[in-house]
Amino acid sequence: MRFWVQSWGMCCGDVRRNNLNQQGQLRHVMLRSALLVLSFMLIGSIFIGNAYAQVTHTVQGGETLTQVAARYGLQVADIAAANGLTDINLIEVGQELQIPIAATPPEQLPWPFAEVDVAPTVIVQGQVARVRVGLLEPADVSVRFINADLAFASVPSSQIITEQVTDNADASIVGVSTETATDASEDALDDASDGLLEQTSTSSAEVISTEQIDTTSQPASPQFFAQGLVGASVLDDPSVYDLELRAELAGGNVVTTRYPIRVAAASYERESINLSPQTSRLLDPTLVANERARIASLCTYTQAEKLWDGTFSYPVVDPVRTSPFGTLRSFNGGPFRSFHGGLDLRANSAVAIYAPANGEVILAAPLSVRGNTVVLRHGLGVCSLYAHLSLFMVEEGAVIDKGTLIGYGGSTGLVTGAHLHWEIRVGNVLVDPAQWANQDLGLD
Repeated sequence: MRFWVQSWGMCCGDVRRNNLNQQGQLRHVMLRSALLVLSFMLIGSIFIGNAYAQVTHTVQGGETLTQVAARYGLQVADIAAANGLTDINLIEVGQELQIPIAATPPEQLPWPFAEVDVAPTVIVQGQVARVRVGLLEPADVSVRFINADLAFASVPSSQIITEQVTDNADASIVGVSTETATDASEDALDDASDGLLEQTSTSSAEVISTEQIDTTSQPASPQFFAQGLVGASVLDDPSVYDLELRAELAGGNVVTTRYPIRVAAASYERESINLSPQTSRLLDPTLVANERARIASLCTYTQAEKLWDGTFSYPVVDPVRTSPFGTLRSFNGGPFRSFHGGLDLRANSAVAIYAPANGEVILAAPLSVRGNTVVLRHGLGVCSLYAHLSLFMVEEGAVIDKGTLIGYGGSTGLVTGAHLHWEIRVGNVLVDPAQWANQDLGLD
């Protein structure tokens, strides 16, 4: 097992050029260094300024992921998410695992906040986490994470109590003190235009610092709950960010507080794409920006209601992936400053496209880059998008159920081969649809 500190952030002592005994100075420096390293090995991480220690664990013979997680006091899901593991039973001897060190939460929260529960405790770039807020009196809860604003839905306390008894979910709680086959050969261009639609990072250069928390005495347990999802962009810098929480009480009073969440780096592939002069002219920056703005405006509405039940399914039967989410892209030798914002699935004009979850059709129209496109709103700031369709089977304004036929695959828009481009946005942050397909996000 290897440990290293990302940034010492301090000096081990001034070595003054005076008459002090140099041998004594050397012993002093060595002692301080040894104590610092020893303290790191004992507690597993060191916080210095805004830098967090990074820990790498090398898998030993006979070791399981459950044993690794227990060694560091983490949940299996946290380590799996930080390392992009889709099968927790498939780890190899000698494999190096990144051990996510979560941010340190405050010990207490101001009234009416009683606890904050995040699962998984660390969000990987391009993924989401479920956040549940426990309250001591009813309130409308909304949040802001990095640059995304979201409304949370109220949850019956009886549902939470049942979940706590039957399911020990991955979570970091703070409160009061008392997969599918891949075929990369199809679609050679791989819808290069999709990568141009997300060009800039949503993270700020300065990490928000946690404010002082009021430590007023509070009852021991929450009586009311609200929950929702937050996501991290592929382009958000790995760091610790504050989840800004806002509770509006019945009398109109508003209470705010902050809760730190760590965003961990993901390993996405890189792809260099050379566009012909003709295709480059079609990808007019103004045209791309206008389309991006139109979709963003549709998905900005923060609806404090979850329209879907259970898990999302894949929008096609027997899905075959032709291009993964998150691939960092360079066009015509330029910098890697964009990424593939969706998951591409094989789908010609004979392949039916189905709604993966209940939702409202908020767009069914042709777009310049994405071609014939359907956008569904699912509540809690979640939108899904289906592009390059050959035919629409739904109309705007319709409220549809999971499994409803919404269209057929195709090659409309700026593509070189038929496929379905599937996007999911949370608060207008593009996240990996593969995380949603047939997986429980912890909201039910």
